[in-house]
Amino acid sequence: MHTLELLKQIPIFNGLSTDEIKQIEEVSRPLTFDAGTTIIREASEGSSMYILLKGKVKITKSENRSSEVFIATLEEGSFFGELSLFDNLPRSSNVIAISDCRMLHIKKDDFDKVLSENIRISNLFYKNCLTEYFDRFRKVSQ
Repeated sequence: MHTLELLKQIPIFNGLSTDEIKQIEEVSRPLTFDAGTTIIREASEGSSMYILLKGKVKITKSENRSSEVFIATLEEGSFFGELSLFDNLPRSSNVIAISDCRMLHIKKDDFDKVLSENIRISNLFYKNCLTEYFDRFRKVSQ
């Protein structure tokens, strides 16, 4: 699938025009990770988000120094790390490649520039993020 079409399907970008999605695409960089690679380490500094183009990752939380708790598996079209686009807090979980993965990487500094230059993108992005998190919270609460 073409990058632009994939970005249009990401819930936190709902309602953005093709031109607005292109602005996000312009600050996205492709990355690849081999199976078994830790992409995000819990408690590390967060400064970017990822969109999974191909492959699978698992999300875990460290229970103690010797064990992890499995949270979820994410597949193509999923995204993670987006909380770091809001804040400068440490990462909340580990993300590990289950298979070889191809991703888009969006750095906070680059994304902040897009948001500062287009208030419509900013408003829709933050609204969509709230909607996404309320939806996730409701699912967890059930």
